[in-house]
Amino acid sequence: LASVRAEDRADMEKLRESTVTALPLLTARELTALVHKIELSGAASSTAPPWDHMWKQLQQHAVPKLPDLEGSSSLVMWANVYATVGFRAPHLFDAIASAAPPKLLDGSWRPRDVAMLAWSFAHSAHAAPHLFDAIATSTASRLQMQARSRTTRPGSTSGQRPWWSRQSLVHRVVSRSTARTWCARHAIGSS
Repeated sequence: LASVRAEDRADMEKLRESTVTALPLLTARELTALVHKIELSGAASSTAPPWDHMWKQLQQHAVPKLPDLEGSSSLVMWANVYATVGFRAPHLFDAIASAAPPKLLDGSWRPRDVAMLAWSFAHSAHAAPHLFDAIATSTASRLQMQARSRTTRPGSTSGQRPWWSRQSLVHRVVSRSTARTWCARHAIGSS
């Protein structure tokens, strides 16, 4: 059994080395698929050596290619994997925070992806006020559309104030402690 484990460790080392060597050749989409498969395997759920080198290299090669990704799922995948694994990747999170707001504001993101992105940033304790603004704005827009559709249904009451405010959205989308800090920094009061 000990020899099998040693062989497994040797195989994993070869796989890590060949993965890192291939990174410069991969497209943004291929890098995203790779990081997803690594996370699903559970083999790289450590940020300790020797895995830390692979996580650093993945981040280094992904950051310049993130703007090429289409759709919300890819950006969310990167944020979620790094948050779940616990690898601190400030450059990666900064790149995601820059790339996500325009895509968030077009209204095409699924609520699940918005929630996962917010969780990833909160879990990683990565400050991104402009991203949180975009999340709140996107969520508010979606809620306003839903509220309008409800008021046109038979038996609905029009003219009622919504149950949510901008501050309550931030509190619901981002973890409560992070939201309180963010709201205090941006002087958002109750409305």
